[in-house]
Amino acid sequence: MAEAFQRSIGIVNDMLEPMARLLKGDTTPPYGAYSPLTVAAIEHDVAHYRDIAAAMADPNRKVAMFEFGLVPQLFYAFDCAALCLEFFPGFHAGANMSTVYDFLEAAEEAGVPSDTCSTDRFIVGATLSGELPTNSFFVTSSSPCDGTRIAYPILQKILDCPMLFLDAPFRDDREAVKYYADQLKDQLIPFLEEQTGRKFDIDRFREVIVESNQAYELLVDTRETYRVKPAPHYGMLRALPYMLYLEGAGRPRTTETLRLFCEDATRRVREGRTEGPFPEKHRVMWVHVPPFYDYELFPWMEESFGATLVVDSLSGTCILEPIDTSSLE
Repeated sequence: MAEAFQRSIGIVNDMLEPMARLLKGDTTPPYGAYSPLTVAAIEHDVAHYRDIAAAMADPNRKVAMFEFGLVPQLFYAFDCAALCLEFFPGFHAGANMSTVYDFLEAAEEAGVPSDTCSTDRFIVGATLSGELPTNSFFVTSSSPCDGTRIAYPILQKILDCPMLFLDAPFRDDREAVKYYADQLKDQLIPFLEEQTGRKFDIDRFREVIVESNQAYELLVDTRETYRVKPAPHYGMLRALPYMLYLEGAGRPRTTETLRLFCEDATRRVREGRTEGPFPEKHRVMWVHVPPFYDYELFPWMEESFGATLVVDSLSGTCILEPIDTSSLE
């Protein structure tokens, strides 16, 4: 079995860092005008994955592997590195599809049906191949999909890794909020204390939430500029802010990266220069998660048909409210 996380760090060393250096100062059409944002997003990913690798080697830290229905703020309050496993396949698909095929085949050879969600097959295959971070634990929930409810117990059995399962309510009312909040207080926090050897620090948690609120406001403000026609950022660029937020909500570097996106979009709207690389003729709303196995799809749509992706089920979920830090309630 390969050394843990080596293919991921290989992408950072061999692709992302050289790409960031190459794109700095690049003004080549059609995307050169957006290179500062592209570089900022790449450097954010580099720092994120290097932090995971550092936590793997640090006896005083842990890697929190969590499912897409959760958010990372509590993990950061306990000084963990955090990896959203549902974003892990997209990270590899954008770099080397042969790795994706290797992991899918590993899962299928172990008995996972080929019609199972490819995200979950990838995660199981990565686990079987030894790619997931060590010095880690899992936190998952019953939301949003059935595949994760099946996949994560498999991961726990393969890795013999601590795991906490949270039951997400299917309603959105006061009783449901209390039901879920009680699990965070009575189950997740004690679990994190046990795994990290740290006591819960409400002041540190409040700092993380204040940072996360700032990032979220920038995310929402950026999304608002995309109402303008033509939108100030092209399709693939518009998907990045939400993914950055879900990876790093509560981290200052995430806030600053989102600030760059927001300031750039706002400035383009204010100056009346929102035209993209290609004329915008059609606005596309993508139902469910867009495909991450082919990053050329959306540029092809824009160049060939003037069809630009303005919202999708993954990057368009700006529906939360900032968290009130003045009260423990």
